[in-house]
Order: sequence, then C-alpha cells, then structure tokens
Amino acid sequence: MKKTGASGDEELSFPILRGEVVDWEGLESIWEYILYDQIGWIYGEEGGLLMTEPMLTPKDVKEKVAQIAFESFNVSGLFLTEQPITSLYSVNKLTGCAVSVGDGVIGIIGYSTLLARPLYLRVSS
Repeated sequence: MKKTGASGDEELSFPILRGEVVDWEGLESIWEYILYDQIGWIYGEEGGLLMTEPMLTPKDVKEKVAQIAFESFNVSGLFLTEQPITSLYSVNKLTGCAVSVGDGVIGIIGYSTLLARPLYLRVSS
C-alpha cells in the first residue's frame, strides 16, 4: 500500500498490511536500508542474521524470507524465531506467558521448555 506524504512530493510505502506482506520488493528495500545504511553492513562482508517472526507464520513466507536473506543480502547464516519466544529469552526466561500486539493481530503464548501452546486472535476492523 502506498500513500502520498503531506507535502505531496514524497511517497510512503507500507509493505506489511495487517501482519501480512503485500509488497516483497518494498520490504526488501526497508531491510536493505536498515542493514546497510543504519547498522553499517558492508557489501560483500555480510554476516549472520537473526530475524523474528509472528507465531504461525506460513511456511511459504518463511521460505521467501530465507530466499531474500541468502540471495539478496548474501548472509552467511539465518535464524528465524518466533517473536513471543524471543521476548521471553530476552528477559532470561524459559517459561512464561508472552503477549504480542500488532496491527490487527493479538497473540498470546504460554511457553515452557517442553511445550508451547500458542493462542492467537485475529482482530479485524
């Protein structure tokens, strides 16, 4: 989805709509800006990449993310992990409840090292 800015001369792009990628080229451009311009990666010297994803991400989306990471950004390794679980790990917890709130999606997961039970609610407006 694209919108014209307030002054009329810039164009804003929204490659993710309600938690789903609708413009892969736009998303790839954002990733390139973040990795090379903001983080400071150097072309030809890329490293490993850790990316988080919403729970219950379809397999074809994960495959597309991996394809872009390896083919466009030449990463040496890629680790995709679910956002709520990564949140628990970030506070040094292996067991807990994580709540993820996004655009049109609310996710709740109870997680232990033995069992993850996701409960996701899709909110529509």
